[in-house]
Amino acid sequence: MNLNNIKDKFVSEFEVLYSSKEELISQFWMLSESVFDLTRIEFALNPIFTPDSDKVKIFDKYCERLKNNEPIQYIIGNAYFYGENYIVNENVLIPRPETEELVEWILEDNKNENPNILDIATGSGCIAITLQNEVDKSNVEALDISDNALKIASENNSLTNNKVKFINADALNLSDDNYFGDKKWDVIVSNPPYVKENEKPEIKQNVLEFEPHLALFVEDNDPLIFYREIMKYASTTLVDGGSLYFETNQYLKPEMEELAKSLGFSKFEFRKDFRGNYRMMKLIHKLH
Repeated sequence: MNLNNIKDKFVSEFEVLYSSKEELISQFWMLSESVFDLTRIEFALNPIFTPDSDKVKIFDKYCERLKNNEPIQYIIGNAYFYGENYIVNENVLIPRPETEELVEWILEDNKNENPNILDIATGSGCIAITLQNEVDKSNVEALDISDNALKIASENNSLTNNKVKFINADALNLSDDNYFGDKKWDVIVSNPPYVKENEKPEIKQNVLEFEPHLALFVEDNDPLIFYREIMKYASTTLVDGGSLYFETNQYLKPEMEELAKSLGFSKFEFRKDFRGNYRMMKLIHKLH
């Protein structure tokens, strides 16, 4: 069976599961490039390429996992973020386009050299590593409470030849001096858990079944718990004029405004993501 035959079979089996032909073909190429180590250009030059039968069996197993709603990024073990390929598995969230937009905002604002940057709830490490890559002479540190997530982040750090410092720490207990002592930050960024339990019906099944709930959900009775603790920490550790960036829950914009004001942040702004939802927030720390 050549790759053209495999592609036709894939399309016939999966076309009812995808809303667009473009998404369907994209999924096919993600799987085939991972399994057969053949790019689209190479396929175009050799459309009757016949893969090894053992690799075809692997491809078929991957297709079965895809039919069971498993995210394709977990199946192939990687995902792209800001031009880099990151290792991902069920211990970390899959990097998303709106998070790239948050990183782009940070990069727009921070042109100076030598900033101290902290990424809270780092997961795969994609935010911290991108900032280390893109901001000149930056000193980037990152934390997560999950040892399994930090293992993935450290692997990504090595694969991208970066020197981000990762530590195990609790985002709800950032005042512990054992973490960073009296260090001051120019930038703090966090994509913390922010999905309320009552929002689960809106979440896609493949996210609910496979992505880590520890990194996704908060209790309905206190959905701002991570934002509150991180803002408190930032209010005492950001340099004068330093910035705090969040990925946010689109439904909690008014509550986030009130929280920021109550904790002394008089200057802040929100941005919409590419879907038109308020998913990003920036707060400026002013001592005077």
